[in-house]
Order: sequence, then C-alpha cells, then structure tokens
Amino acid sequence: MTDEEREEWKREHRPQCSKDYEGSSKGMEKEAALQMWGRSIRKNRMRYTYMLSDGDSVAFKAVCDANFYPVKKLECINHCDKRMGTALRKKAKEEKLGGRRHSALTAKTCNILQSYYRNAIVKNLNKPEEMKEAIWASFMHCMSTDDNPQHEKCPHGPDSWCFFNKAVVSGVPPPPHKQNVAEAIRPIYDRMSHNTLLEKIQHGRTQNANECVNGQIWARCPKTIHVGAGCVNAAVSHFNQGCSHLSQVLGELGVSPGVNLQQFETRQDLTRCKRGDLFGQVEIKRARRAKGQAKRTNVIQIERQEGPTNGPGLLADKE
Repeated sequence: MTDEEREEWKREHRPQCSKDYEGSSKGMEKEAALQMWGRSIRKNRMRYTYMLSDGDSVAFKAVCDANFYPVKKLECINHCDKRMGTALRKKAKEEKLGGRRHSALTAKTCNILQSYYRNAIVKNLNKPEEMKEAIWASFMHCMSTDDNPQHEKCPHGPDSWCFFNKAVVSGVPPPPHKQNVAEAIRPIYDRMSHNTLLEKIQHGRTQNANECVNGQIWARCPKTIHVGAGCVNAAVSHFNQGCSHLSQVLGELGVSPGVNLQQFETRQDLTRCKRGDLFGQVEIKRARRAKGQAKRTNVIQIERQEGPTNGPGLLADKE
C-alpha cells in the first residue's frame, strides 16, 4: 500500500473508527476523567462532586485545573494502607533499622504495623478523631517494652487486639514484648495520621470494584493494542451479570443458546463466586503464590535450555 492509498484509507475509515484516545496508557486515566467530568452536566444532567482515587493520581488535578465545578477528592483506604507499608519498609532500608536486634524494624514488624493502621481506619469510619487516636495507639503499642509498657490507648477487653491488655483482663501474666519500633518512624505516623488525610479516608471506600472491571477490560483488550469498544462492552457485561451475559447477547442476536452453553455459564459463575469467597484465606493465598512461583520457575528453565537469545551487542561479542 502506497502512502497515498494509506491516507485515502484513513480518510474513509476515520468517520466510523471507534478509537477515541492516542497516547500512553499512563495518561489514559487523566483523559477519561476530563471526558467524564466535562460531559456530566450536558449528557447526564448531574455533577460528580467526589473523586475516589489513589494519592498520586493526576486525574484529580486535571479536573480541578479544567474548572468544571468544585470537586472533592477522596482517598482509597487500600492505597493508604499500601502507602503506610511502603513508607515503613523504605525507612527501614534507608536507615538500616532491620536486623536481628530486639528493636529491629523487620519485614514482619512492618506488616504488623500496616495491619494495625488499616484496622484503625476500618473500625473508626466517619470518626476522624477516634481514627487518629487508634492509629497512635498502634504506634505506642509497638513502642512498648517490658520496662516501659505503653498500652494505655490500646483497646481493653477480652476481644482486644492488644495482647497486653487482653492478658490483663483475663487475669494472666502478660507475655513478654517481642518487638520495639524505633523512634525514627514517628514522622511517618505524623504524615499518615494528618487530619486532612483522615478526612479523605473516613468513608472507608476502596477502588476494588474499579480495579475488578479494569481487570476484565485489560484481559480482553491490552492497553498497548486498540481493539475497539466491543471488548469493553463485553467486559462490562461480564462484570455486571457474570458469564450468563453470553446467553442474553445471543438472544438479542436471534440465536437460542443451547444447554451446554447454559451449563457452562452456571459452572463458571459458581466457580468465580467460590474463588471470591475463599480469596482471603491463607490456603488460597499460599496456593496462588505457589502457582505464580511455578510459572516463574518454568520460564527460567525454558530460558536456560534455549540459552542466550537476545541482548545488546550479543552477536558482536561473538564475532
């Protein structure tokens, strides 16, 4: 095809082309937000006054700069939870707070502190002051030692997550303290318990549903390849109605779905729901990690059998 023929084809194809974005996948979120907020009043006769997103999203700044109407930003608690864990691990690595000593900030301690932080958020929704106090209670809990226990702010009662207060209520001697977090992480708690941040996460919402529908879309049409809006429609239908949307689509096309298709849809939906119910269990997590590790090991073995296949200057070095 010559250049003239290619340009002629583009001119004829452009009116019916469904492609509406050109750019990198990272800039897609910002452009989508500008389109949604820009047409909300004209097309849907409503205003999207809140935006739930992660902390480093540029979509919120783009919408504010466009000045459509006032918009308030909300934070996803999952991203705040991850932000706390990332900050703790980064601090431990930068200041060499790990190791085997009693006050080490190990990976296990970071995970415990991260879980305490999320627990403080989830159990004090719409109560920023109580949420902040619970966050600092977890900090003081992990700063405690046998000589200086600091569990005054920890929950009291037989169901408390604090092992010290739980033992006191039960009338048994508290077990010894096994961990003590260095004072170096206090700035992290100052930042992650700031009033402005707590106001944005007191709702307790997450982006789980958004991430789920995105997973359905990207499984059908990768970000790097434009495949049209049909795959997006199929992904949204599957997200809303499950695998049974296939029979409905065939019905709209005038095709009667067979028994085998209906049985397949039922089996797929039951399997998906069962996996969702078991997603958080330890055995399922362990099996998922083992499956991923097996795939990586298989790839490494294949690459070893094949030997070097590509690399900068590989052929020149042999010559």
